Order: sequence, then structure tokens, then C-alpha cells
Amino acid sequence: MVFDREEFKKRSKEGISTKKKARKKTGDYVSETKLRIAKTELEESEIKRITVRDIEDEIDDSYIKGFIRGKIINSSIDEFVSWEAGLLVNTGIPSHGKSEFMDFLFAKLNTMYGWKVMYYSPENYPIPLHYQKIAKKLVGKKINMESPEYESTKDYINENFSWIYYERNTLEIILQTAKKYLIEDDIKILAIDPYNMVDSSKLSDENEVNYTNNFLTLLSKFAKRHNILVALTAHPTKIGKVKETRKHQTPTMYSISGSAHFYNIPEYGIVVHRQEDEDGNFLENTEVYIEKVRFGHLGKRGMSEYAYNSQNGRYSNLVNDTPMHDNSNWLEGLEEK
Repeated sequence: MVFDREEFKKRSKEGISTKKKARKKTGDYVSETKLRIAKTELEESEIKRITVRDIEDEIDDSYIKGFIRGKIINSSIDEFVSWEAGLLVNTGIPSHGKSEFMDFLFAKLNTMYGWKVMYYSPENYPIPLHYQKIAKKLVGKKINMESPEYESTKDYINENFSWIYYERNTLEIILQTAKKYLIEDDIKILAIDPYNMVDSSKLSDENEVNYTNNFLTLLSKFAKRHNILVALTAHPTKIGKVKETRKHQTPTMYSISGSAHFYNIPEYGIVVHRQEDEDGNFLENTEVYIEKVRFGHLGKRGMSEYAYNSQNGRYSNLVNDTPMHDNSNWLEGLEEK
């Protein structure tokens, strides 16, 4: 059989043309399908346009009553910050007490306002260890099985604190689990500690800055949609020491490894920094920097200095440099309230 070059070219062109038409037809079909899906989602969406007249009463009230401060915890930090729903990012050098201070804050908000807490906290495993730290803060002292408060403390923590079982969970799984119990158990605080222990396998599909932006935006939206405080603890990059004093520099929100979004996106930003001597040994006092409060009626930037109470893990106000330690039982009388 004689090879006919011209016939081969002709058939090849026809084949390519047929494939192009098929691809175009498939592409048109896919585009039309996507448009139909998008149109259906748009029709089913609950998002609505809001005009001034739709929220006229709320606007009038904002002028008459002003914007109300959030919750305060009867502590020196109240000068700079009050609390409502939103995203809180907390950072500090490892072992400087950032998780301890968060537990102190949550214990205050819980006992004063009934804000129930759900943790995803791999750094506080095993749970019995974390349980004992929370119990000390609530009762004001270390307790054991012989303590008269032992059973009532278990009952209280069972009703007010819970944990998402630790596996290498994605953020989506954590939020789905939290959402399941938000209404059922009236959860008001979701604590994620730390950021780097949330499964980031998707990071391979996008750069770190975009991943961080999407991660924090999702948390902030979740907090506002469900009217809760979401508290995320994130480690800073390696912090150097000041040459003259040999003490660690105080980190900032911009020190967090990954992106400036850790400062830009949340409603609240806190840095916990424990004072050191020249040999790097911890001193009793801890500095808590309020680096960001998005809205002026909720607070402002500032720093509160506390004394750490090793008896119960609480943070005590200082008056003329003297610690005002509180060892009282915060659970007493709560049932009567």
C-alpha cells in the first residue's frame, strides 16, 4: 500500500477539528452548568441588600444610646479591652504563659457571664492535665480527691468546659464539630491552641500568605455568624535577645510566623510576655499587651502588668508593685445566681 501524505494531512486536520469542536461543546456545557448552579445558589441565598430604612431603628439607637462596651473581667486589663463576639489572636514566646492567660480570661468570662468554653487544644493534652489547671483557676487552689470541692468542681467543669478530641484535624472539621454543639450546649468561646497544630495539608495547594488569609477570614466570619468569641493562639517566629540586657525582645502581632494577616484580620490582638532576669529565669510579673482592638468602644492599645499566682494559675493585679492575689473560690454562690 502506497503512503499518501496529502490524504494523511487531510484526515489529521479533520480529526483535530472534530476534537476542538468536541472540547468546545464540552466547555460550553460545563460553563452553562456552572452558570445554572451559580444562579440556583444565588436564588437560594439568604444574603439580602440592606438599606438605611431597613435598619433605621438600630441607627437611631446608636445615636441615642451609643455603642455599649463589651464584657469586662474586673481586672487591670479592663482599662484597655472589653469582650464581645469576634476573633482574638494571642501570641507570645513559648512558656511565657499565653495559654495560661487565655485560660484565666476564659475562667473569668465563664464565672462572671456564663460563657461556656470549647477547646481544640493539642498543647494542653492530656485533658486531665488541662482539667487540673482550669480547676485551680476556678477554685483558687490546687484540689485533690479528698477536697470538699472535688465533686462539685467536676460537675461545674463538665457543664461549662469541653474539648474537641485531638487528632490532626483540619479547620473545617474543627468548625463543623463546634457548630454542632454551639446551640445544643450554648458554647460562647471556641479556643484553638495552637494554630500550627491544625492540619495544614492544603497548604501545598496555595502559598502560605493566602492560606493564612483564608484561615483567619474563615474564623472571623464563623465568630460573627454565630456570635461567639473565637480565640486562636499562634507562636511567633524565633525571638532574639537584647544584647545589653540578654533578655528576650517582646514580640508583637507581626512576629507571628506566616503573615501580617495575623494582625490585620482579627478584632483583638494580645501579646503575653513574662519578665526575665539576665540569666533567662522567669520573674513573677507578666506583661499583657493589648496590641489591637478593632472598635474604639471596645477598647484601645495598652499594656497591663500582672503578677502570676503560682498557687492557682491566676493573674493578679498590682497595686504599687504589690500583687493583690485572689485565692477565693469563684464557684461559690454561682448556683444561687
